[in-house]
Amino acid sequence: MPTVNLTANDTTICEGTSVVLTATGSTGGNVSYNFYDAATGGNMYGSNPLTVSPAATTVYYLEVNNQFGCVNNSGRIPVTVNVTGAPTVQNITGDNVAVCYGTAANLTANATPAGTTITWWDAATGGNQVATGSTYTIDPITQTTVVYAQATNSNGCLTLQGRVAATAVVIPQVVIDTLSSDKPNNIIFPNEVINFTAVPDTFSNYEFFWNGTSVQNGPSATWSSSKIQDQDSVWVIATDNGCSSSRSQVLVRVVDFPNAFTPNNDGVNDVFLSGYDLVITNRWGQTMYEGRDGWDGKYKGDKVSPGTYYYIVMLDNITDRKNAIKGTVLLVEE
Repeated sequence: MPTVNLTANDTTICEGTSVVLTATGSTGGNVSYNFYDAATGGNMYGSNPLTVSPAATTVYYLEVNNQFGCVNNSGRIPVTVNVTGAPTVQNITGDNVAVCYGTAANLTANATPAGTTITWWDAATGGNQVATGSTYTIDPITQTTVVYAQATNSNGCLTLQGRVAATAVVIPQVVIDTLSSDKPNNIIFPNEVINFTAVPDTFSNYEFFWNGTSVQNGPSATWSSSKIQDQDSVWVIATDNGCSSSRSQVLVRVVDFPNAFTPNNDGVNDVFLSGYDLVITNRWGQTMYEGRDGWDGKYKGDKVSPGTYYYIVMLDNITDRKNAIKGTVLLVEE
């Protein structure tokens, strides 16, 4: 009768992997080794060496035969392959999450059974391990990033589905290119209306602040006021898709109306109050100028004499002439 030497008896493998069952060193003639699914009868799996990858714990039965048709006298020998179940990644709560540019993206993977270890990788296979634990935080995140969660149980078995991808999508950065006003260099006269505009005007919400206090919050990219004081600050923050811009700010200067000008065509202070609804009269009440282009010191094309003249200015927010700004201006000849 042949005798048997089995080298892969009662082994343990991870689900989804394989093991080679090998019998060697038998005596009693020229022998062959066959594995069956039952202690007697049954179906033959195959001959020695036999590679198996059972999904669950399985018993294989080894039978040894020699050239005379004799089998080992102890009958078929059971070989148990214990299968440790692979962990399963239940979900990744950060999968395809959208986050604001420059903020943190939190990715969380849950796995069973208890005691399963989660590792995070920068590639679906190979690559580099970037973190360990159920949560992986990318902070700050500035571009769309894909990472991969891999589960390993306490027996060292890996998840059958391989590494599971998690994508953190970065929402385009909200940037205000400019915050400007309709007044050159943000300079105004007392009680004058100044209009502020944020560019671009395509974001869903704009919040304007005056000296740190919120004064308008909504879809409009413009804000106006006639109450701005000298050295007041105005800023705006835009919001779109739940993400906010940094603040864009301007500083406003409030100056008195000029009290003199020199219309000598030297390019400096040649025109008085261009861009305003203006009336100029002399000391006898005769109108020297009326319009919005500003007074150049002429009456009907001729230069007027140096001296003091009287002005009436209608600011944009003044509708009644009796409330107009009135004063004197000195025309200086240089």
